[in-house]
Amino acid sequence: LGRDLGWALKIIEQFGDKPDYPTALERIKHTNTENKVENNVVPDQFKSIEAFKKYLSEMDLSKKSYSFGNMVAAQHSQIKAAGDEYIDAAMDYFSSKQRSDNGLWQEKVNYDSVNGLFKISSLYSRFERPIQNAEAAFESALYVALSDEPVTFVCEFYNPWCVINALISNIMKFGKKETADAMRKRLLDTAPELIRVTMRKVIAHKKADGSFSYAPDRTASKSQGAPVAVFGTNEGDVNASCIASTGTLVNGVCTALGLKPIPLF
Repeated sequence: LGRDLGWALKIIEQFGDKPDYPTALERIKHTNTENKVENNVVPDQFKSIEAFKKYLSEMDLSKKSYSFGNMVAAQHSQIKAAGDEYIDAAMDYFSSKQRSDNGLWQEKVNYDSVNGLFKISSLYSRFERPIQNAEAAFESALYVALSDEPVTFVCEFYNPWCVINALISNIMKFGKKETADAMRKRLLDTAPELIRVTMRKVIAHKKADGSFSYAPDRTASKSQGAPVAVFGTNEGDVNASCIASTGTLVNGVCTALGLKPIPLF
């Protein structure tokens, strides 16, 4: 719901218009400023700060940081609308659960745990908070980007690049410039191998017509829980084609390495 809300508002805005009625954001803000709950439209977790803290506490980040991180990150605009107390509660919760040894929320360093870092770190960026254990998190993301772990879907080669860029940007803003410079140098030193490994992973998803599929051998039949394609079909899809092309090249490689976007054609 949070993800759909964000995209719906963005599409309306791109057409130069505004919604004709109060959105969930206005209703959540009204609930938390006027102390009046609009039960029919405000999600349970935003009806009180106690309910929100309980909602967070029920998430087992040590096993499913990706799915839970995605769930909370999708609600970032709603959390912001609810007020600073909700932002503080979310950031305090994630910071208290983060591991210091690898900068992640799970013990093992793999695609799944770094995907969790990708989702959760986006909240720190949106709410302008420093990411704790950023250097350890950077090494985890770099390790996964270089790993030969089989890729099961396109985000697994895309997310590590975005995380690396987000971590360096966060340290540049909230940490020491020397630390960010050292991370950038390590990234540049590793870049040739990183690009080669990423290329191999991307090509595994390419179809004969030039499109890309979400998994190496099939499209995604569901997206964010909604049915979007026929199950098991080995064909390209818009989601994967965007991620495997401009997503990985521009948002990932070029942005992280500080390069101007390279035209695809």
